[in-house]
Amino acid sequence: DDLVKKRAQKEPPTDEEGKLLESLTTQRRSLEEVRRQLPSEGITVNDLFEWLKGLYRKGHIEIEVRKRD
Repeated sequence: DDLVKKRAQKEPPTDEEGKLLESLTTQRRSLEEVRRQLPSEGITVNDLFEWLKGLYRKGHIEIEVRKRD
């Protein structure tokens, strides 16, 4: 029971992660599409990866990776 509860617990997102989380939907989207949805200008792909990694580790998002055609 304790393990199930721990898996269900989510750490709160940081301010930057929260903005990213608000811009995400259940639809599949490219990183560039996600980056354009964010309110701040000048967000690098590296910043975006770090925020996504944090949200994934905290249990807020799932990440799907696929090879380009």
